[in-house]
Amino acid sequence: MAMNRGQVKKVVIDVLSKHLGVRPNEIKDTSRFVEDLGGDSLDIIELVMAVEEALNINIDDGQIQKLTTVGKLIDYTVTLKPEPKDYMKTAVQLRMIKNKSDRNVINNFRGKHKKAFAKMKTR
Repeated sequence: MAMNRGQVKKVVIDVLSKHLGVRPNEIKDTSRFVEDLGGDSLDIIELVMAVEEALNINIDDGQIQKLTTVGKLIDYTVTLKPEPKDYMKTAVQLRMIKNKSDRNVINNFRGKHKKAFAKMKTR
């Protein structure tokens, strides 16, 4: 399900605040990553990656240079659809684990992702 602008803004501001050490109330839509928030080119790449992970999206590398302000990042991000999580592939890989200690990992994963495991056929 796509997020609305307010939800995306909250996530983006949280990521920016944590990565750049800026208080959330200091981050505005017009804030520029480099000039206003003190980030550099490496920070911008890390921020984009963190936003991608937090929102389960993929921001096109060609767009990154155009996203110079917080508002532009939020507006572009709102247009993207979340990518489906590949739980089934991961679940199948985990199922192949034979080691007992690794079975705890499987059980923890299973508890967090019950829907994906419910879809799997049992052998």
